[in-house]
Amino acid sequence: MIALKDLWQEQRQQRQQEIAQRQQQVRETLAAFQQQRQQSAAQLRDDLSLFQLGLQQETQVFLAHLSDRRQVQAQELAQELHNFHIDLNQSVASLRQELKIKVQAIQAEVQLLLETNQQQRAQVQMQLAQDLAAFMESLHSEVQTYLSELELMRQDRANQLQQELEQNRAKRLAEMTALRAELRDYCTSLRTMIWGNGSSDVSSEPGSAALNSVSPVAASVTIALTPALPTAPVRPQPVQVTSVPQALNSLQKDPVQLEEEIYYHIYQVQGARLTELETALGINRFQAVDALRSLIKKGLVTQRDRVYLIQEEASL
Repeated sequence: MIALKDLWQEQRQQRQQEIAQRQQQVRETLAAFQQQRQQSAAQLRDDLSLFQLGLQQETQVFLAHLSDRRQVQAQELAQELHNFHIDLNQSVASLRQELKIKVQAIQAEVQLLLETNQQQRAQVQMQLAQDLAAFMESLHSEVQTYLSELELMRQDRANQLQQELEQNRAKRLAEMTALRAELRDYCTSLRTMIWGNGSSDVSSEPGSAALNSVSPVAASVTIALTPALPTAPVRPQPVQVTSVPQALNSLQKDPVQLEEEIYYHIYQVQGARLTELETALGINRFQAVDALRSLIKKGLVTQRDRVYLIQEEASL
């Protein structure tokens, strides 16, 4: 037992010695590695310093070379820009000269065109003036012709109205003669009825019943036969007893005949007032106003400043 224990201790010591040797070898190896690594690091640092120094020198040389090249390029660019500026100025001057020549040519053409247009305008104005003069002359001739035709138509109308008036006057004269005969017989019978057949103081000659000297009875008959006129706000005037022929003449005029007489009278005198119509035709105010109102409605007569005119004359 003792031998095994001693053997084990010996082997243990050997193992410890081997471990110590191995540790020593490892420490030596590590120290060598550490020294070698430090030397390599120092060498690398020296190489890196040399590389950095060389790189800096190369960079400075490259930058210097690049700066010189940039300066050269800048000078070349400046020279090219200067040449381009010179060429541009020359081109602009050439274009200005060409543009000036073209503008002068265009101005000459415009001036020529304006002169041509002015001449054409003058010719057109002369032609228009001649055409206008010819048109005015033609229009004046046509107007004169139309006025002549209108005057002929007016004369024909006046002649026609005159013929109608003469026919109406003849008709009224025949009616007046018959009415006078009836009135003469009525006066004779009335005188016989009032005075009887034995009154010798009254003239029995045929001319005693002439209507130029009217007896009071005939005057009263005339007043009794006069129709009632339309009421109007007029001033009261004294009653005047007219002669039997004048009263009967006023009563016999129908509205159509009275309008024709008024129209013909206005046409003859070329305008008349209301009082002039009453005096010239022997009619009263109401007959004249009614007839004039009817003529105005028909468009034959017009009123201007209290003067009645023919519609055609008023329009001229």
